[in-house]
Amino acid sequence: ALRLARIFQDSEADCRKKIEAEHEIELRRLRSMYHQTTDGIWLENQEERMTVLTESRYVKARSALVSKLMDWFGDAIRLQNQSLSLDLDQYHEAAAKLAQRTTSLELLKRMQSLQRLLDLFGKNVQEVLAIEVCFLQAFGPADL
Repeated sequence: ALRLARIFQDSEADCRKKIEAEHEIELRRLRSMYHQTTDGIWLENQEERMTVLTESRYVKARSALVSKLMDWFGDAIRLQNQSLSLDLDQYHEAAAKLAQRTTSLELLKRMQSLQRLLDLFGKNVQEVLAIEVCFLQAFGPADL
């Protein structure tokens, strides 16, 4: 569970770096185009806008990562109920294995821990700790 949490955190960091790099390229372009034609306030506003946009895109990407994990648990529940409709067809085999070794109630509890993680992201909590705790509940032993 903690290894998965670390992989998740690494994916988050990679995503943030990619977004920041894209926005830095855009800021450099704007600076080169407008540094002689504005009083500087406009460029400062654009930098602030890019900072906010970076955070917004990061939050959206982070939530999408957690949602994919929830989709995987949902696929396992659907497979337990003989549904042919899956959200993540490419992970059918892994979801089937999970469905065989876990009860529906346990899968729902694990999904709830991921939903709790999404809720905690919106609160003033230490992100790393929230991820570790929720991943232990979602991917750790059943008695946690």
